[in-house]
Amino acid sequence: MGAFVVLALAACSSDPAPALIVDLKTDLAAGTEFDGLRLYLDGAPGELEPVDDTLDWDRGRRVGTFEGLTRGIHHVRVELTSAGSTALERTIAVEVRGPTATTIVMTRSCVGVTCADGLATSCLGGRCVQPECVEGTEDACVDLPSQCSAAADCGDAGAPACVLARCEAGTCFAVPDDDECAADERCDFTAGCEPRGGGMDAGPDDAGAPDAGPPDAGPPDVGPPDMGTDAGPIDPCETAFFCNGFEGSLASDWDSVFRDGVSEVETVTPGRTGSMQLRARSVEPGDRAIAFVSPPEAMLDGGGWLRFYAMLPASPGTSESLRIARVSNPLYSEGTAVEVMATAAGWRPEIHHQIQRETGTMTLDADRWYCFELFLEVGDPAVVEIYVDGTLAVRRDDLDTRITNGYRKLGVGATTSGTNLEVQYDDVVLSAERPGC
Repeated sequence: MGAFVVLALAACSSDPAPALIVDLKTDLAAGTEFDGLRLYLDGAPGELEPVDDTLDWDRGRRVGTFEGLTRGIHHVRVELTSAGSTALERTIAVEVRGPTATTIVMTRSCVGVTCADGLATSCLGGRCVQPECVEGTEDACVDLPSQCSAAADCGDAGAPACVLARCEAGTCFAVPDDDECAADERCDFTAGCEPRGGGMDAGPDDAGAPDAGPPDAGPPDVGPPDMGTDAGPIDPCETAFFCNGFEGSLASDWDSVFRDGVSEVETVTPGRTGSMQLRARSVEPGDRAIAFVSPPEAMLDGGGWLRFYAMLPASPGTSESLRIARVSNPLYSEGTAVEVMATAAGWRPEIHHQIQRETGTMTLDADRWYCFELFLEVGDPAVVEIYVDGTLAVRRDDLDTRITNGYRKLGVGATTSGTNLEVQYDDVVLSAERPGC
């Protein structure tokens, strides 16, 4: 995995200490449209780092952590480079009061766009916005019309067939997808499917020599993954409290299974990555269909991460809630849950801690796998965050997350206020460190 870019600044004695975590989401293709990345904090530049072109940058990747900040507004600039020249850059403004996470969205539609008119000095989805409008869902974006509510709203703009349109929080992405090409081809945004080996170094050699030598300019196309997702072990299971992909039996890997009425919890084929997955179906309002485990280690006493993949059912289109995972005390009577709220457009991620709820604005579709990450800080006040496919979807920083007897149980499964809703799961990890997607 890649390393964090960490800049330790002036120390602050308050608790929790202000810090800023920066993720990047872009539809530019790593290795062909950009090969380097540099972060600036309040105008101070970091090092130019090569990027890992094997990662799905359109899903969001961790690129930096700034610690020991002062409270207030901080400006972060991300510069994407190609062969040493700027391919795309964007500056955002983020208010930091404690531990804060932000995702900078940088779209191909902003290449060549200059924003220097009044307050709108940053580009999002080809449009000039205020720097405080980071992902399109912030208060500073209130006058910005959404580009889309589904991928079909984005069109193809004449792009090759292997370039797929996607709607991300109201902003259109155009993502080259190699899976749409033959096995020995890759997808180029302009040329479409082309033989692998093309890209920045494609074409005639600069001086007649073969490409196999030192690169003509800039960092080599392939190198160590210095920039990528969150720091941590290559295999998150090595240090996790609990790690399970449902390849074994529920009876051997999980402590218990609970079903109300005719609700169902079972492993089925195929899995997202392996041969098996978990299927949980809640039949009647309030019914539970949950697999439980209580790892022997002290779970999340100092905070930590729950990561799992889930495929949601079709939204019933009403304000029904569907709980899909929860970390709790031994009796499962107190805890913090990952839920989704049904709307006419789809599901919206929701934090549910005791009687407190916070619903995000990101819309999730049915019948596709999403990577959910729950970050839980234990304390008062404390931060709770839900990430979806690496992007921060909903956050609270004012919760009292201390519970009776501590966090000792994990429940994965469906509990719904609606009728007959089924969720599929795979690759569950509970860890003190972020496992990543």
